[in-house]
Amino acid sequence: MIGEVAGGEAWTAWHGGSCSEDAAVMSRKDSRPLLLVPLRVRYSLESNGDLEILDDLQWADWSRNGHLLVATRSGLLQIRNLESNGFPILFEADLSNLEPTPTAAPDWAQRW
Repeated sequence: MIGEVAGGEAWTAWHGGSCSEDAAVMSRKDSRPLLLVPLRVRYSLESNGDLEILDDLQWADWSRNGHLLVATRSGLLQIRNLESNGFPILFEADLSNLEPTPTAAPDWAQRW
């Protein structure tokens, strides 16, 4: 997302895995230091004027066949069917107990 803050200063913001769910990294276009700013990503679905808030989501996107792909704040990966009442879960994997395995970046990724 690219935007402008008070005073017309240009910035770029993104929300990634290295931030908490309540923060975003912002970098100024003129290469000054990065900022960490408050952010709350909220997902919702709107259909025929009805709005359904999906507060349990950390990330969401659409599959090619129209299913909702989600990652929940509790660590679940899910595929949800929006064609049925209640959005039944078609697939679910619990990743909450997994621990990261840090590895060194490959040589090609260590420089710009």
